[in-house]
Amino acid sequence: MADLFVPNQRAMRGLDVRNVFSGKDAMIYDENGTLLSTVESFQAKVNISTTNYQPLGSIMTQAFIIGASVTVALTNCVIESEKFITDTMDFIFTRGRHAPMWTFQSVIYGYNGTEERLIFADCVPDGDWDLHNLSVGDIIKRQLNMRCNVAPQMLRKLSHQ
Repeated sequence: MADLFVPNQRAMRGLDVRNVFSGKDAMIYDENGTLLSTVESFQAKVNISTTNYQPLGSIMTQAFIIGASVTVALTNCVIESEKFITDTMDFIFTRGRHAPMWTFQSVIYGYNGTEERLIFADCVPDGDWDLHNLSVGDIIKRQLNMRCNVAPQMLRKLSHQ
């Protein structure tokens, strides 16, 4: 029974709690490395689609992956970057020929000098987009949603060192 208890080895190594991320350590860059915006919130998700199959004579229904899609949602400060909204409005309201598409990098900086960097390619506007959000005494921000047409690529991975 003594083998069932395994202490948390990471907690026992004396890792410095100051290396925990604040949520204020991420930025969005374009494909050329130009800063597009610092973000208040950023979330990239993968949605995995499955289909069911039940073999003859089996009580178990099995699932098989048939596809996946990647979505990105972010909130940015309006005065930092107008590129997302101007590109989208130019396309929608002036009957542009091609929908805007962005390739950008999401970066989280660790306090220990490491960083995690992901590339999201061929992202197009998707779902609801804020045009104007105003409230007294608040910083003006926009919530944007995108769908990525290429699987994300990880360039660097965070490390606790």
